[in-house]
Amino acid sequence: MEWKNQKGISLVEVMVATGILLLAMIFISNVIISGIKSAKLNKERLEMVSVTTSVIEEIKGNKNIWQEREGKLGGWLKSQGWNEGEEQFTKDIDIDNTKYKITLEVKEIKEGLLQIKVTTESSGLTPMVIITKTRGD
Repeated sequence: MEWKNQKGISLVEVMVATGILLLAMIFISNVIISGIKSAKLNKERLEMVSVTTSVIEEIKGNKNIWQEREGKLGGWLKSQGWNEGEEQFTKDIDIDNTKYKITLEVKEIKEGLLQIKVTTESSGLTPMVIITKTRGD
């Protein structure tokens, strides 16, 4: 029996090809998993930016209301459910089962000019801080 004109592949060749294919699949799955985690983190950060900027826009958008109130901004914030602490206001909100702790620090930097520092925190993320200024008179 002569084996000169063998056709087909051996078991060793099949095993090597399978191993190479398996390594490629592991690499590709790791890339996909990493992309999904990155997309989730970016979504959470974007939501945090949205929450922080909406607080600032709410304060600035209601400026004519809180300027006329007794206690000005502080009185208006308390009426909106903010908790007053030492030189700051805090509020916990829950959006789509994500809890955010928002801290406002308000100080008058010049007569009639307020600096508002908004810090938003959520578990597992770096806190977001935005500082803005607005006329308080």
